[in-house]
Amino acid sequence: MPSKNDVHQLELMQTIFGIISRRDLSIDQQIEEILKAGSSLFGEQIGIVSRIDGDTYVVEHVYAPGFDIQKGQMFELEKTFCSIMVGSDRPLSIEDVNKSIYRKHPCIETGLESYIGMSISVEGEKFGTLNFSSPSPKEQPFLDADLEFMATLCDWIGNVLGYSRMLDRLNILASQDSLTELSNRSIILELIERCLMRHSVDKSYVFSIMFVDLDRFKQVNDKLGHHIGDLLLNQVAQRLQSVMRPSDRLGRYGGDEFVVILDGVTEHNANRAAARIRKALSVGFNVREHKIEIGASVGIAVNDGEGSAQELIDKADRSMYEEKNAKY
Repeated sequence: MPSKNDVHQLELMQTIFGIISRRDLSIDQQIEEILKAGSSLFGEQIGIVSRIDGDTYVVEHVYAPGFDIQKGQMFELEKTFCSIMVGSDRPLSIEDVNKSIYRKHPCIETGLESYIGMSISVEGEKFGTLNFSSPSPKEQPFLDADLEFMATLCDWIGNVLGYSRMLDRLNILASQDSLTELSNRSIILELIERCLMRHSVDKSYVFSIMFVDLDRFKQVNDKLGHHIGDLLLNQVAQRLQSVMRPSDRLGRYGGDEFVVILDGVTEHNANRAAARIRKALSVGFNVREHKIEIGASVGIAVNDGEGSAQELIDKADRSMYEEKNAKY
């Protein structure tokens, strides 16, 4: 016949498996449901996933109905129960802090009297803790199944947080040019489409597109090599950003081509912005031991409410080639 501990452990696992199996929940929602279920299963009123930042305890996820505890709230780590076990790989459980060896610990100032928690590691590094607590003593002692279950939960949450970090990195890679770290072509097109949608509901809204193509960049690659060319592109990106307004959006369209979205800008002001870019890029660049002088051709397209994002870029591209052909 199964023991009380075995039955309890099975109940814990079934509840949590039911939550992590739900595909309709985001990662944040799954963790919140875990905290809610864990609070009930452990008989505690508060559930928290914390991040430990030096000597600071930061609330990352919380389930605390009726308590004034919010995500992002910070506490002194040394005054929390978690300071007792944050350096350990074992769970800590306290049924009644006033009857424990921790009755003189600063954590007593929190007003919490029962606690179960364990440290969380994410991608091999200490992250914070998972903990459940209450402002009243626990009537029944924590079982071995509870401690084993805490370890399982911490492993699962650590893996989920690691997966979330990986998704964040992938999202950045998907939207960012790997060389210059500017927005890439797909994001630029998406942003222009958003501007077009805004214009469709507010005809007074205007914006312009600038297509920037570097002059003599091919000669740099041919004479000095692609590595120097890449370093030059990074400097170009930084210099372009230095002459942009905070509301403008700069992206690398490909190769030595850049696109700028000028929010709320008419053709007259777009021409002034283009002049700033030409002037900025006409100044020589120092790349390693090389003094490099290039320039830029800039084409402008003002939104007229017609066409797609790609058509607007193509229009600016044609305008840029007209300028370049006039030079050479």
